[in-house]
Amino acid sequence: MATEISRESIIFKRKVLKYKIEKNCTSLHNLIKEENSDEDNAVIYFNLWKLTGNTEFKRKAIAIYQKLFDKSRQYDYKYKLDQLNTESPV
Repeated sequence: MATEISRESIIFKRKVLKYKIEKNCTSLHNLIKEENSDEDNAVIYFNLWKLTGNTEFKRKAIAIYQKLFDKSRQYDYKYKLDQLNTESPV
């Protein structure tokens, strides 16, 4: 079971990285239909915002990361929130 989850996580991260390198926003956006976890969707919206500067993607990423941070208090989520609130996208 843990191996399966790890494998899925690696495959997801590989896809995100590939689409970021290719600047393939359409394929990156289509991942939202495939992936169901909040963390995955936050990663997708964050990267779409970084690639496009679209404020709707930023808003969605902030909302999801804030929800995740409120639940877990994980530093990674706080770090992403700080990036979203202080950095420019591109």
